[in-house]
Amino acid sequence: MSLRRTVTAATAAALAAGAAACGVSGQSEPVRLDADRVPFELVGPTGTTTTAPVAEGTDERVVTRIFLLDPNDLLVARERTVPAPLTPGAALRALRAGPDPTERRAGITTALPAEIPVQFLGARDGVARVRLSPAFTDGSVRRQAGALAEIVYTLTDLPGIERVSFLVDEEVVEVPRGDGSLTADPVGRADYARFAPPG
Repeated sequence: MSLRRTVTAATAAALAAGAAACGVSGQSEPVRLDADRVPFELVGPTGTTTTAPVAEGTDERVVTRIFLLDPNDLLVARERTVPAPLTPGAALRALRAGPDPTERRAGITTALPAEIPVQFLGARDGVARVRLSPAFTDGSVRRQAGALAEIVYTLTDLPGIERVSFLVDEEVVEVPRGDGSLTADPVGRADYARFAPPG
């Protein structure tokens, strides 16, 4: 089931009062936010989430890192500028955009198929949940593992995320580790050591 956080009426009232004290207009009704729209710094390490209205149309941007594959099929970190506040969903969307023209000329690629959706659902207790399209499993095990390594390294580069669990059709699925073995458990960087960046 997709993880969503809803601001209760009491919480909304408290937030509105606090916002008014800061000179920000409040809202009269609770606001439903998708998990990847919640400012990531408001997601507690235990998975509890406090949500507040986020101003639309802001020009503020922040830098995050994504991980792509170099010509030797090893992960390489690249910086991306994304709209503030930084969320795991924003980092994942930056990863989905793939290498820029300069990076492609340098032989940097991605194993994530551009046409296959990948969606951040939420995070709890250090584990991020990511939905894969059923078509993701059509590729070779090696390509799947490379794509998963990109996702895992990109998300675990953010504070509070240590592992990633993958779902298809709302069910947790087995995915290949870097060595080709399958697991339905949440995976972390150690599971994709074969792709670890040099140095």
